Amino acid sequence: MGRKSKADQAIESAEDGEDQEGKFWVIYDFSKNRNPSRFYMNLGALFERYGGSFVQLSVVEMKSLRGAKAVVALARSYGAKVLMRKLDPELYSV
Repeated sequence: MGRKSKADQAIESAEDGEDQEGKFWVIYDFSKNRNPSRFYMNLGALFERYGGSFVQLSVVEMKSLRGAKAVVALARSYGAKVLMRKLDPELYSV
């Protein structure tokens, strides 16, 4: 068996603990304008598994806590500074 991708490693780290449905934003920042292309390939795998999308270049929205935790783990593995927040339904309901 080959080496696990960083996406697979992030999924494993997120599978422990509770999960919640909702909207979670993950904001990340790579230092020195370094945006690794492999990060975005792995991020796409997390979007497919957990349901997610870009809000803007360095902000993603995930549909579950587990998915958000996986994105946090992935971004940190590439050296990014990361912040995760759950959105309040009162603020985004129309």
